[in-house]
Amino acid sequence: MEELLFAIKDAANTIAAPNWAVAISAFAAVGTVLVAIIIASKQIQLAKEQNEITKRQNEIAQKQIEISEQQNKIALFKERYSVYCELQKIISFGRSVNNTELAYDAKAEERSKFTIGILKTGLCIFGMEPSKEYTSSDELYLVLYMRIESSRYLVKQAIFLFSDMEEEDIDGLVKSLLFYLFQLTSYGVNDGHSISRTCEEFCDKYMMKIERMLNLR
Repeated sequence: MEELLFAIKDAANTIAAPNWAVAISAFAAVGTVLVAIIIASKQIQLAKEQNEITKRQNEIAQKQIEISEQQNKIALFKERYSVYCELQKIISFGRSVNNTELAYDAKAEERSKFTIGILKTGLCIFGMEPSKEYTSSDELYLVLYMRIESSRYLVKQAIFLFSDMEEEDIDGLVKSLLFYLFQLTSYGVNDGHSISRTCEEFCDKYMMKIERMLNLR
């Protein structure tokens, strides 16, 4: 600014005592200073605009990070919920046989009907409509056995999806249910209290923790 004032003052003095060469030089100096001021002003304006653009880009990047984190949480929730639902099916079936009674002196026909009823209940709990094609307990047992075996591989993911879960407890839960079905189908032994107790112990140890970890927050 001082340079501009000096240039204007010099130009005024030149006009008062005309010397065209000096006058032209003075006005050129004024013009140079004005151009410099304009360029500096534009650079300041561009810098502000660039800062605003950078700020908006950072805000967008932060939003993208938040969206990505939320998507990861949703994906994790879906995987956890699938395992949780499968565990609930196993536990529900184990609990369902607790109050079933079969007399020791029951006839073969009664035992067969009882066993088929248990197996059909299991299929329904696991979301499988008992087919009319399966009329014997052996056929129903095989279908239900394969369905529970497939559950084993899904629920084992719990040790990776939920903290402080032990694989042997998950295996123990599934094996207990399969052993119950084997005894029931092969020997007519209805040890419902034992499998129900195993389910309750598993619930007491894990299910409340699992349900808390299903929270998306």
